Amino acid sequence: MKKSVKFIPHAIERMKKRGITDKMVLDALKFSEKIDAGRGDRKIAQKMFGNKLLRVIYEEKVEKYR
Repeated sequence: MKKSVKFIPHAIERMKKRGITDKMVLDALKFSEKIDAGRGDRKIAQKMFGNKLLRVIYEEKVEKYR
């Protein structure tokens, strides 16, 4: 099963404000150093970039096709 990532508008706005690229987010998801539980079904992937910690909050969803 191929995984895809959808960025919600709120996340895109925050990323632009903080200088975070799509690649950084994808790297944090793919090569996370730690994953914590978030609220509800959310998870938090964490990865260091230099001396800064990037925390990516995400949900895993299964798309159903008919």
